[in-house]
Amino acid sequence: MTIDIILESIRAVITGVLLLYLVLVGKNQQIRTHRGWSFIIAGFALIFVGTVIDITDNYSALNRFVIIGDTQYQAIFEKVIGFLFGFLLLAIGFWQWLPTIVKLKETERKLSQSHEQLEKKVVDRTRELSKAKNAAEAATSAKSEFLANMSHEIRTPLNAIIGFSEMALATKLNSEQKEFLSAVNRAGDNLLELINDILDFSKIEAGKLKVDRMEFGLHDMIEQLILINRMRVSEKGLELVTEICEVKRMLISDPHRLQQILTNLIANAVKFTAKGKITIAIHPKEQTENQICLEFAVSDTGIGISENQQAHIFSAFTQADSSITRNFGGTGLGLTISNHLIGLLGGSRLKVKSQSDQGSLFYFELPFALGRTPEVKAICPNVVAVEQQIPVCRILLVEDNLMNIKLATYMLEKQGHRITVVKNGQLGVKAVFEDRFDLVLMDMQMPIMDGIEATRIIRRIEDERGLGGHHLPIVAMTANAMKGDRERCIKAGMDDYITKPVNLDSLNRVITQWVDVN
Repeated sequence: MTIDIILESIRAVITGVLLLYLVLVGKNQQIRTHRGWSFIIAGFALIFVGTVIDITDNYSALNRFVIIGDTQYQAIFEKVIGFLFGFLLLAIGFWQWLPTIVKLKETERKLSQSHEQLEKKVVDRTRELSKAKNAAEAATSAKSEFLANMSHEIRTPLNAIIGFSEMALATKLNSEQKEFLSAVNRAGDNLLELINDILDFSKIEAGKLKVDRMEFGLHDMIEQLILINRMRVSEKGLELVTEICEVKRMLISDPHRLQQILTNLIANAVKFTAKGKITIAIHPKEQTENQICLEFAVSDTGIGISENQQAHIFSAFTQADSSITRNFGGTGLGLTISNHLIGLLGGSRLKVKSQSDQGSLFYFELPFALGRTPEVKAICPNVVAVEQQIPVCRILLVEDNLMNIKLATYMLEKQGHRITVVKNGQLGVKAVFEDRFDLVLMDMQMPIMDGIEATRIIRRIEDERGLGGHHLPIVAMTANAMKGDRERCIKAGMDDYITKPVNLDSLNRVITQWVDVN
């Protein structure tokens, strides 16, 4: 009887708590879910308790019901009510839980629909992006092809304009003729600079302006820089001074881009300096066993730049004020391109120190990895150019443009070289193995066979025949000046690459570099 009393008490407590829970708890869906589970568990508990009570009675209850009489119906009533209440709690629990099941199903259905819609949108968006990407790539390709064609077509006649004007200026002229030809030559140089700046700026916008990594000698690079800028400095009667530190090891970076940066700064200095001097200074800032940081500076004694104008000179297509464009010309791209190149080379931004009428100083820092130790060849300070011994040699000119043939032949024969001319790559290959030449100047674009294919064939035949270790220097002399053209030439087997317009200095450089003086 004691166990019956305890179990009945438990059942009564559970019933009371659940009734209170049902009355007091709100209609929140999460609470309804918890309440449903509570009633289901309670229902099972009551049924379980009632079952336990029957088992503990061990059939004594049935005997008691028969003997007691009226008490029999009371016991049966209590047990029936207990089980019914347990089942009622189960029903209430399932009723409380049912909306959650329905809502879960509805949520699952909506999520499935949203997922399908999202997948469809992703597929549609991916298709649109693919079309936009293809269109952008096609536009970029068309733009690059257009720029490449325009560059080639403009450089070809420009080569003749600049080249023949330079040759004519070297002849005996009266003052008026010399003035006219000098104007033509300067106009050609300005047009060439304009083309180069626009091409580089378009590469910057497209993110395609790249730098290479190679070993080079600092002093060799400066000698070439002086040689390239000698004419523009001497024309204005300026002095070009160098203050170059001694670097005993080769530097690893892009010498062509570094030369371009310094040439831009020298060109600006020449443009804005009427008299005096331009100084190129290179000094070490930091050095470790395998790296060195150098500071490059180009200063002039020109018109200077006021402080309020200095904030604008590094913006694209911008100069200190509009009168500069009228008085001195230029696109305003030189400093912008130089700044971008310095960044690509890992250096600091281009900085300026200047005051009106007191000259300007542009400077920047560049890090370099250190390479091998070369043979030391010092550069003499304060010397504009170093005379070099130019070997007289036999040169094969592979070129199809009549004006370029006349110009190159005139330039080279004037130096004493013997020239053979053929007008396409196929004839160039034939000539190479029928006669002996010291150097080949090879155009890239020609009918029948271009210069790239001709060079590949020459190198392949050289390898097959094993010509006693003889390597024929082949130099690209081309109006193709886009990114990748130099790499294509070198990959095909050419030794060097010069772009048109070609001047006598660039020709002498490749001859002295690739032809043995002896």
